[in-house]
Amino acid sequence: MNERIFNHKRASSFHYVPWLLTTITLKNEFGGDEELAWDNVIYGSSGLGYIFDQHQNLNQIIGEKVITHYKSFSTADCKKARKKLYAMKDAELKDLVLNDLKKAHPLIEDFILEMQFHKIGHAMIAPVPNQIFGEKTRIAKEPVEGKIFFAHSDLSGISIFEEAFYQGIRTAEQMI
Repeated sequence: MNERIFNHKRASSFHYVPWLLTTITLKNEFGGDEELAWDNVIYGSSGLGYIFDQHQNLNQIIGEKVITHYKSFSTADCKKARKKLYAMKDAELKDLVLNDLKKAHPLIEDFILEMQFHKIGHAMIAPVPNQIFGEKTRIAKEPVEGKIFFAHSDLSGISIFEEAFYQGIRTAEQMI
């Protein structure tokens, strides 16, 4: 991330966690006669689980199934984790994802048609100590010369819709 917002204003205290999203196309037989749940968290996993977004499809014959697996590379040093993720080759990523998924689906490899890896460098801000109510965040919220105002979920230290909405309201009130 470029830390410069403007020449004199920086966001150097913001920490962004790199993520790996893996889109996996599976044979329709995956899961057997059971329907896959939309949100699937795997017990004992280092990953964040996977979603199956076809769970509300009304068609009788779905064809291939597609799941999206999520893995966060959250550590004390997000920059180092980002470099590590970007350096990883597809074979390493495949092993990483499959070792996670095999905890819940030991035979998943028999059903895989395709795997696509998406390395995301700064998906979400990491709420680290002093981020939410710290001095640097307070300064980042301050407008520039009363003309440029900032409304972004990162200013909350938590990347969720409600925080982004709050930042918009806060900024509008500040402008008024």
